[in-house]
Amino acid sequence: MQLGGFYLDNPVIFAPMAGVSDLPYRKIIAKFKPGLICGEMVSSKGLLQQNKKTRKMVSHHNHFVPFSQQIFGKDPDLMAKAAKEIEKLGVDIIDINMGCPAPKITKIGEGSALLKTPDIAVEIVRKVVSSVKTPVTVKMRKGFDNYNCDVLELANRIQEQNVVAIAIHGRTCEQQYSGTADWDIITKFKEELDIPVIGNGDIFRPEDAKEMLSQTGCDAVMIGRGTMGNPWLIDRVKKEINEEPHYSLKKEEFINVINDHFREAINYYGEHGVVHMRKHIAWYLKGLPNNARIKEKIMKETDKNTVWNILNEYIEEIY
Repeated sequence: MQLGGFYLDNPVIFAPMAGVSDLPYRKIIAKFKPGLICGEMVSSKGLLQQNKKTRKMVSHHNHFVPFSQQIFGKDPDLMAKAAKEIEKLGVDIIDINMGCPAPKITKIGEGSALLKTPDIAVEIVRKVVSSVKTPVTVKMRKGFDNYNCDVLELANRIQEQNVVAIAIHGRTCEQQYSGTADWDIITKFKEELDIPVIGNGDIFRPEDAKEMLSQTGCDAVMIGRGTMGNPWLIDRVKKEINEEPHYSLKKEEFINVINDHFREAINYYGEHGVVHMRKHIAWYLKGLPNNARIKEKIMKETDKNTVWNILNEYIEEIY
């Protein structure tokens, strides 16, 4: 698939997820070579106010995988200025957030609340695209709620502003992440639009990705929550699509990936990286035997060596 001047090596895209798709985890995901990696959303206002934390979030993982940075906001002029700043930082693609369902974002008219103000949404896209040379994409949901869930007209208007692709999550904002994603809306987008359509929602197994591609005809799949604690899903999806045999995860690879992630988190966040990693460790251990007692112990610790020793002893025990 081509996005502007970029040809993606494969149709597997790592989704932007707040608090998850940070630089440490992007570096882990990059080891498995998805076609594109998307960074967690950053505030247009934060960027323009030279917020150090916001600026730090926009760092390339530098593992020879194209990098898309998502921005959010509701002011077309501020979004355009933020896009220019993002472009200066050397990202490959700029993505506009119209899908975040978090109440603190939607209550101020940003994220998926833009689906209720289509004229503003279109103006944001128009000004962002015209302000940069970097390719621009949009990520959106099927609607804000069940009474406002036909976004095809908006998608057509956005396409007219020369974005290079649209990603569509098959849930409304009101649904958050509950229920089942509606893949039919992805099919409708693909039938309606001329630009590439990226399908998103409920890809937790390699078979899910292949089924979405087959069922909807979408050009690529965007995988988010399925990768939490399971970055290997990226590689397994690629193998499933290419009809290549899967492999069993060995203890050495499992522990090495967690170790690398741990080290990257400490390098990025400092000592707070231990607290940040606790949720990731809980995800990594999901489904493993007797993990509840280990997670409980780890959640109480703030010392990196103690956490690592507890984790390593447990992995040695179960493998």
